[in-house]
Formats: sequence, structure tokens, C-alpha cells
Amino acid sequence: LFVAVPYMFASKKQSSGSASSGEPLLGHPADPRKLTLSSLDYDTSPVGQAFADGWGGTWGTVKAALKKLVPTILKDASTSGDVWKKLMRDQFLKPYGLADEDSFVAPSQAEVQRIKRANPQLRNFTFVTPLPSRPKEFVIGAAILQPAGTGEAHSDAASFQMSPSYTGSPHYTDIKSKPLYKSADDPQRLTPSIIGGGMVQTFAFGGSAPSHENGGMTEVPSPSKPFTLADMMAIATYADFLPKEQMFGWTPTYKYWPVGPGSEPDKTYMIGDGGFIEDTGLLPMLQRRAKKIGLFLFSGPGQQVNNTVDFCDLAQRLKQGRFDPTSFKPSGLLADSIYVMFGYGYDDGKWHKSHNTVFKQTEMFPLACRFQKLKKAGKPLVLKAKHLVQQNTYWGIEGGYTVEIVYFYNDRVPEFEALLPAETQKDVTSGSLKGFPTDLPAGLYMKPRVVNLMAAQAEYFVLQNAKLFRELLAS
Repeated sequence: LFVAVPYMFASKKQSSGSASSGEPLLGHPADPRKLTLSSLDYDTSPVGQAFADGWGGTWGTVKAALKKLVPTILKDASTSGDVWKKLMRDQFLKPYGLADEDSFVAPSQAEVQRIKRANPQLRNFTFVTPLPSRPKEFVIGAAILQPAGTGEAHSDAASFQMSPSYTGSPHYTDIKSKPLYKSADDPQRLTPSIIGGGMVQTFAFGGSAPSHENGGMTEVPSPSKPFTLADMMAIATYADFLPKEQMFGWTPTYKYWPVGPGSEPDKTYMIGDGGFIEDTGLLPMLQRRAKKIGLFLFSGPGQQVNNTVDFCDLAQRLKQGRFDPTSFKPSGLLADSIYVMFGYGYDDGKWHKSHNTVFKQTEMFPLACRFQKLKKAGKPLVLKAKHLVQQNTYWGIEGGYTVEIVYFYNDRVPEFEALLPAETQKDVTSGSLKGFPTDLPAGLYMKPRVVNLMAAQAEYFVLQNAKLFRELLAS
């Protein structure tokens, strides 16, 4: 997200490198053979500087922000929810001129003109829009957590989606069901426990509920302040690691109301990181019946393909009818972002991934077999696979069609490391880069050499599989 938002919204000059820095937004191409430690430590791309600049990166900004804001928060805890949003503005949006607190978000300049014609009270407001050359739609995943003030923020979650066009939850969820939320059929009339059912245009999100809904075009009360890019980023990167949530209420809160027949008053909900329910972005794309998807998995410790189990043997035994996949325990053998999609969901009270089955269990084993073969060969874990999409009522996914996915699964790649200078190889093996790329300490500040080497390996993954990505992106 920290890269995707600048990529979508930064100006053409900043993206191309014709701005004052002279460097393209994503940096220059990297030659692994020239990545000495001194070159890795020298500088990062413009988007990498937010994490690895000489002033302490994001962590430096967090410390400065907290130093200024803690006294205010101690006097009035209701201000705490703005702390993370202010950080998003200052650290990740301000460098690109995207930090205006009074700017709405819209999908295009043409849509801005239409919105202002229909809503003349907005004629003096500014809107930020994606560059015309970028993808036509940009969806940020999030999660509706709990009504504000009702207890632990992440005791359960339902999907919430934000884009320049529309914001909300496209399917009905019943939150009175405990301990887990459940899907709800289209109600004949809205009830206090129903959320979701549709979306509103993003510029109108955050206001009170309309007096009555008839479907289609509906006038809604104006929000008291614009729903900005900083709001979207604060929600999607929700700082659940900050202490004493129940005391300070760090979780972003917004007015929200369901879409459907009749009327239901708005309530204030905690809305946070989509990772609490689904962290790949795949399921929202399947809701939209996408036929071709690129899935990028940057997993952490314990989420890599584990070669202690022979997935190829299991796939063969499954084919022969000598293996029952329902009894298989995939935890620790594959990224949970993958296996929950294949019927191995779970809910541990914080991560709510029991509703995410969209593919057959039997399709996971040949997929994991192919990952294992690439890993054993020391190559990037990039491959193309086809899956039959299964119906998922919780997510409102109809199923019944075939999707083509290009998987990018981050892991250690000996083929890439062998190209690095000897000193860098040594540092990866036993120095400051030990654990690269998945087991390095994660935090709000990363050393420039980590940022640069991660970027170089990702570039290598793509270039070595350029044909797959060109085919994926072809119209």
C-alpha cells in the first residue's frame, strides 16, 4: 500500500523522475552483480525513503509525532484516533503533495466534474485522482471490526473496501452472530445487526444515514469532513501494535450504515486493516469476477514453502485416491494466505480467516508441488495456475468460472543470491542481512540496504518471468 498509493496518485513528473529528485518513483533498474554493501547503503528509491531515510524513516516520524501528541492525548483521549492518520499524511503522502486534509478522492477528473455538477456545495473543494495512465480501478482492502466502544477492536471482522469510486461492504453480514459473524441473506428490511449490502460513492462516505433508501441513486447527508487518502491509509495499515487500545482508542472510527430497503440509523464503527480477514486482495477481485489476477505474497517467518512435506507425493497420492486432504494440517508448511483459500480456514480470535474458501482443497497440493520444485531449483517462486472458483456466500462470490492467477511468492532465491558480490553474499549468510528476505526484524524503520536488496530481488522475480507478467497484463 505504501508503494501502491504513490504509484497511483503521484504526479506524472514524480513518477517519471522529471521532478526535483531526478529519480523515478520506483527507482532505477538494479544489476545484482553491482549490489555491494556500500551501494546498497547509499540511497533508496523515492518510495523507499519513507522507511529508510537518514532521519530515521517512519520510526523517526512516529517518535516526533508522539512527542507532540501524547500530552494532547492524555488531556483528551478522543484525539488519539487521528495520530496514525497524521503519520500517514506526513510520512507517506506529503512528499507527493497528497496530504491535503480537505481533498476528496475520485476516480477521474471527468468524474470530479460530474460530482460537482450534482453537488454544487462541493465546487470549491479539491479532489485527488489517479493518473490517467494507471489501472482504471484501485481497491484497498479493510475490515469492519466492532461498533465503537463495545470492547476488543478485532474480536471479529467483516470485509470493507475502499476505492476512488466506491466505499463500503458489498455483501450483507450479520454481526449479532457470536462468536463469529456470519453471512446474511438479502433482507426484506434492514435490521440493527445487519451491515453491508452495497457501497456509496467515496466522496459521500462518512456522513449520517439517509432517512430512507429506495435503491439506485439516493441523496445522502454530507459528511462533516472529506474522506481522504490519509483516512484510507490509516484504516488499511491500522496500528494494532500501539499500546492500550481500550484506553486510547487508536483504531480509526467512522459513521457507517447498511445499504438496503427501508432505513437504519448510522452507527460509529471501528474500521481497520483488511489483514484481519483477508490479506491478499484476491477475494474482492473474485467478487468482481476478475478472470486474470496477479497475486503477490510477501510473507514473514514461518510462512514459506516447507520442504519437510513432499507436496508432489501428496498430489500424486490424491490423484490415485490414496490421500484424504480433509485431515491435512497445512500450518507451517505453506503461507496461510494461500491455504485458507483452499478450505483450510481458521479463526484464532484475532485473525478471522474461516470464511475464505474459494478453491477446491484438491487444487492446493499440485500448486504447492510446483512451488517446491522451483524452491529446490533455487529459482524465483513465480508461476501461473488456473482454479475453478467456488461459491462463497459470506463474501458474495458467485463462483462457477475459471480464474487464471500468476503467483509471486517471496522467498529466498539462491539463483539471485549467487549473482551478488561476495561481501553481500556473506552479509546475507551471517551478517546484518541474515534472514533475508523473510526473517528480518520487521519494524517502522528498515536499513537502506534491506529496502534496496528487497527491491532488487522483487525486480529479479519479475524480469525472470517477464513473459508470464506480459501475458497477464495483455488486454
